[in-house]
Amino acid sequence: MEELQRISGAADGYVAEGFRVVTADRESFLAEAVIGAGTVDGPRRTAGPVRRLFTDSVE
Repeated sequence: MEELQRISGAADGYVAEGFRVVTADRESFLAEAVIGAGTVDGPRRTAGPVRRLFTDSVE
C-alpha cells in the first residue's frame, strides 16, 4: 500500500489479495482505505486518487 501512503489525506488501508466473492447475497469488502482531512471537502478530494489505485473485475 505504498501508493496509498503517498496520497495526502490517506491514513491507512488494506487489500485482501486473492479474495473471491462467490455470492452477491452479502456485502464483500476486498479493500478499504481510511482517509481524513481538516475540511469537509478534503475527503472528497482524496477519494478520487484513492479509488484510482484499486481495480476490480467480474468474470
